[in-house]
Amino acid sequence: MQGIDFVGEAKEHDLNAIRDTARPLLTAIPAFDLRLGPEAVDTEAALLHIDSDGPVRAVRDAIRVAIGEGLHAVPGTTDEYDHGRIPTALV
Repeated sequence: MQGIDFVGEAKEHDLNAIRDTARPLLTAIPAFDLRLGPEAVDTEAALLHIDSDGPVRAVRDAIRVAIGEGLHAVPGTTDEYDHGRIPTALV
């Protein structure tokens, strides 16, 4: 997940706080099926078109809430992802 920290540098208590906040938020989202593609390669990410992207956005939003509560800051903006494509790093 982007925006938390580099692997090996993240603080365990921050990760635990994110996990503990994310767990109930994510379990509240019903299971869903995805159809991905076609891909679009950008200079910084591989983007995938997602049919019916609402459930994926719900997962992303729940994780962003958990990061915000665990780190007291949320990386990036949701405006970047409002074109039916979501960077695979955020999925």
